[in-house]
Amino acid sequence: MIRRALRLVGKIWQILGATAFILIAVFLAVKIPYERFYENPMLWDQVDNNDGPHFFWLDSDTLSVVNVRYDRSSRDFIVTERRLSAAEARSEMSALGQELGQSQSAEGPACSFQADRIAAVGDIHGKYRHFVALLQKNGIVDAGLGWIWGSGHLVILARVYHPRGPF
Repeated sequence: MIRRALRLVGKIWQILGATAFILIAVFLAVKIPYERFYENPMLWDQVDNNDGPHFFWLDSDTLSVVNVRYDRSSRDFIVTERRLSAAEARSEMSALGQELGQSQSAEGPACSFQADRIAAVGDIHGKYRHFVALLQKNGIVDAGLGWIWGSGHLVILARVYHPRGPF
């Protein structure tokens, strides 16, 4: 009878230990990141949350330029879009290329290829679901993630970190 009671107490102790472990894991997985990212305004002030410009050809004559800017005072993201003609877009892309060429150095030869259509996407920062939604809404992949964009090319841009600095 005592052995039975001790086994019962041992089982209860195991259940309580497992429950405590799960509660601590949930606390660490939810509460701490929440405090760090949402309740700590200093962190938001230290992180650069701006992204863009992102260029999207709407048709052969019109380009959409999308920028995402983080407004520190309202702690909200502001998305702006400008539509440019093909001539304005080429001029702006040329200026942007010159600006990047002066401020960043890339090693290796430049590559070029021909494609009917090109979609360029910035670094997705682990936002896989958003990335898939973007590809699906723009007719690049179907619901099963099958390629439906024909001979179009998808370019994913990412900042590469190197010991000498980002480029």
